[in-house]
Amino acid sequence: MNRVAGGSSRAVADPLMQTEDEMTLKGNISEGSWNVAVETTEVPGGAYRCTVRVMHELPGRDAFTHTFTHHRTFSTEHDAVLEGLREGMTWIELKRTNAFDV
Repeated sequence: MNRVAGGSSRAVADPLMQTEDEMTLKGNISEGSWNVAVETTEVPGGAYRCTVRVMHELPGRDAFTHTFTHHRTFSTEHDAVLEGLREGMTWIELKRTNAFDV
């Protein structure tokens, strides 16, 4: 409810509101030419899993993308998003130090 001048209240449709069935949390971190994007999905039993996408774009080169599902499930979407972003940033650091070649 939003308060209108004069003290009355009226309901205002919020275009960002979604029903519980449609809600998915997403997160995104960008650092230089790197980007980490995370999206959650609910799994049976009320837990959440996240899909992590790591992207690297350099001018004049093909964009690099690596997508993976986090190995754990989480009790809340909030925890799934934060851990997915953390895992994506860790993956970037490992890639930058040449810990592996993909």
